Amino acid sequence: MNLVETTQAAAATASLFPLDGRELTIGRDASCDIRLTGIGVSRRHAVVRCDAARPRVADAGSTYGTSLDGAPVTEAVLRGDSALTIGVNVLRVYIDDVSISFTLLNSDGGDSALGGDAEGGQIRIGRDPENDICLPHPMVSRFHAVVKKDAEGLSVVDQGSANSTYVNGRSVGTRSLREGDVVHIGPFRFYVKGGEFRRADDISKIRIEAHALGVKLGGKRLLDNINLTIEPGDFIALLGPSGAGKSTLCKVLSGQLAPTSGRLFMNGFPAAKFGAVFARSMGYVSQQILLRPELTVWETLSDQSLIRLPGDSTEEERRCRAAEVLELMELANRRDARVSNLSGGEARRLHVGVELLASPYVVILDEPLAGLDPGLIGKFMQIFKRISDMGHTLILITHTLERLDLCDRLVYIQAGKTLFSGAPDGICGYFGVSSISQVYERSGAGGVGADADGGRATGDAAAAAHAVAAAEQDLPRRDWASALRHPLMALRFFARQSCALTARYAKVYVRDRRNMLLLMAQTPLITLLLGFVYKMSILQLPISFYFCLTVTGIWVGGLDAVREVASELPLLAREARCGMSRWAYVIARLAVAAALSAAQALLFAASAVVIFRQLEFSCPLLVLLYAAIFSGNLLGLAVSVCSGGVGRAISTLPIVLIPQIFFSGILVMFEHMAELGRQLSRLTISRPVFGIMKKVFFLDRPLFRHIEWAELILLCVGLIIIFWIALRSRTGRRGAV
Repeated sequence: MNLVETTQAAAATASLFPLDGRELTIGRDASCDIRLTGIGVSRRHAVVRCDAARPRVADAGSTYGTSLDGAPVTEAVLRGDSALTIGVNVLRVYIDDVSISFTLLNSDGGDSALGGDAEGGQIRIGRDPENDICLPHPMVSRFHAVVKKDAEGLSVVDQGSANSTYVNGRSVGTRSLREGDVVHIGPFRFYVKGGEFRRADDISKIRIEAHALGVKLGGKRLLDNINLTIEPGDFIALLGPSGAGKSTLCKVLSGQLAPTSGRLFMNGFPAAKFGAVFARSMGYVSQQILLRPELTVWETLSDQSLIRLPGDSTEEERRCRAAEVLELMELANRRDARVSNLSGGEARRLHVGVELLASPYVVILDEPLAGLDPGLIGKFMQIFKRISDMGHTLILITHTLERLDLCDRLVYIQAGKTLFSGAPDGICGYFGVSSISQVYERSGAGGVGADADGGRATGDAAAAAHAVAAAEQDLPRRDWASALRHPLMALRFFARQSCALTARYAKVYVRDRRNMLLLMAQTPLITLLLGFVYKMSILQLPISFYFCLTVTGIWVGGLDAVREVASELPLLAREARCGMSRWAYVIARLAVAAALSAAQALLFAASAVVIFRQLEFSCPLLVLLYAAIFSGNLLGLAVSVCSGGVGRAISTLPIVLIPQIFFSGILVMFEHMAELGRQLSRLTISRPVFGIMKKVFFLDRPLFRHIEWAELILLCVGLIIIFWIALRSRTGRRGAV
């Protein structure tokens, strides 16, 4: 019998079966008699017993249950004209004396022309119900794009959306549409056919096809001739020994690594060209848990929802989405617990939940079960199955062999090659062993070496041909107008992100009480040590005293900041790919550094006045100490991000700070320095700060009428620019594939 597919045309589709006592299976798996896809459909969802007297339906342990005529059922008798609900699909049941038929009523995914009666020749597209085409998905902005039709034809105009509008794989601002052009808005696909703007039938689906994929790095072949097809909604486990190529394959599939041979297709489109279109629809959960331990579970989800959801999302929308993920990951009872106080399993669930906020259609899980006990592994696998039944495609890298029966398919990789791809109950027979654990021994001994794809199709020729034709079109390299659209909306989103990130790092500092106490105690303790160096009874403090104040401020600021960025670069790289503005991050870091520097300068000045009574508490003293500490903070941040790691940052900082002494003018006057030394001194912070201190405290000059202020400001601006450039380099391009 033909399978009932949700991707068929909008007209009702029926399948007819005889009432001969057979059992029919309904579900997402390809082996089911009635195959359905979409949100809420389990791999094996329900069973229909075709009994001539009393045909019955029984739920097969599905995640979201089976309903008959709107009422949930475990087992029930089918009657003529009943409505059977499987996930988002509704099947109308018809029964006569000899047969039973099922008609799919809501197959609304077929291609259709849109907006023929749109007001003013425009089709408004977005998440808001007021649009002509409402696309309710977190990746779609409230008012995302407008399609216009005039005498010259069709054109599309992006409305300042958070995730851009793509035409033939390129982000555009305004673009005329030609016959055959493909438009992607979030996860939705449209195209132009016969002069009409049409919606395609692959909503909520990403079909991944790998054709002879190979990766060779440093002379070593990591992947070799991988052929693999992953259907929408599949729950796939990648198995194989360490170093087999599982993580490499996932990095290629997610766009983090380009293959050196072969081709990768997404819904029939070449990933090399259309990768940016699908990048935001793919989530990658790394093995390393990338969470801020100082934040609570709810603060983490709220913080990440602001980064990952479109800028025009309301606070209510973000809160609702965070609450949904909280319930899905079974963390509602830990809502107010700090991440540092979560168990290993709870932290991993939160880590996965963060990636689900934007509702990606493909989620890659890199060893999320490592180190968990068997009970937690079973709980995780049940959660993963529930996520898959909601319509997400899950690709799980694992060395754990418990509950693999919940997966739709197992893919076994050895030495960069696919040895097996098929149903979980078929792997042991394929390798001729009695348990999956023996597969590792069998494959390692070279017993099986065939490349397999479990009978899945290796490509869609029509889609591939269309993609190749689209790739040959003459497309502009960049539409700079896209960066200028709707500046007020972009500014509002930027300000909101800046405030949220500033609040995040303020909480991080305040909640780390030991570190905060150490930061605040640094300058008073150093001032106390200075009291043992200089006699407190002398009438006038020497110039070397003010040099010590200058260098202490710069060193304290640099040491405070040098670990900050380097310690969270993997987290920043993930957030940057998901929508975090790097300039918003820079501003947040500067705002927190400014506040921390002000508190330290105040303590520094107060302790100095208490210990050295001949020193007056004054605005010039406070301002100059603040300038030294804050500029030192900027230096530390720049070193932190340029180094790329905490260890390297700490090792590099002395190389940058020691010249602050050599070229300050205290050891050797500038006119006696070598020419190269004089030029290098202009790149140090100590020169302008110490120069102002000398003029203010020894020559009684006004505070702000000095050329050194301009030099200091230029140095600080240069450090901020270096910070941003290095941050952009370390975190990669947004949405890069």
